[in-house]
Amino acid sequence: MPPPLRRLFSPLRPAVHALQSWIRMRRLRAGLRELKGVTSEEQLDLALIVRLRTAWGNPGWTGDAGFLREVAARVWRCPGPVLDCGSGLSTVILASVASRHGATVWSLEQDRRWYEHMERLLPALGIDNVVLWFTPLRAYGDFLWFDLASRELPRHIPTVSCDGPAVKNSAGSPEQVDAWRSGVLPVLRDLGVSFNEIVLDDAEDPRSAGLIERWQRGGLETELVATPTGSLIVARHSKPPARAVS
Repeated sequence: MPPPLRRLFSPLRPAVHALQSWIRMRRLRAGLRELKGVTSEEQLDLALIVRLRTAWGNPGWTGDAGFLREVAARVWRCPGPVLDCGSGLSTVILASVASRHGATVWSLEQDRRWYEHMERLLPALGIDNVVLWFTPLRAYGDFLWFDLASRELPRHIPTVSCDGPAVKNSAGSPEQVDAWRSGVLPVLRDLGVSFNEIVLDDAEDPRSAGLIERWQRGGLETELVATPTGSLIVARHSKPPARAVS
């Protein structure tokens, strides 16, 4: 845009942004009403998730639509608390599905500004079954993970949604960056938290091969699941885990 036009439209930017936000919220609320009206797992179709994802915006940091659909289906099938590693649209979708069973979503967020945004957004969307924690990354030896010191999770979590943390090259040592999201297994184990499945997005990330190897050494079996919009990794215990005693 030429500088004169840029100066002309500059005062209008706040109003334009406000209108765009209003339109997105209206579409998002409409999609969530549709989601809450779902009565079977089959109705959790990819088209509905795509509409929600489009309304949400922020595509560069939002979970793949196929991943979101798959993890929502697992929450539908396995009632109980949900762990959401990385807050965002996944939090909103999983909370909507979990609310059918009266279950709570525990959501971990490493970025302070995004945490504050989600803290405002969830009540604005009428979502009240999320425990949202600001959990910056910390070093756990050779990997980085959300800082869960002094935090208490449920003793058993059927479904763990893993679309975070974001582990950038500047976050730690090369070894810690290469470990990527593998820390969910040892951290939950140290906390005495058992689970049925971990569902991990971004299977195309080159670090996923090392993550799979780490998880397999830790006693998990992994499955690569292809969806129409991308691939994900599902990890389960090779043997059913002993349920934690509350």
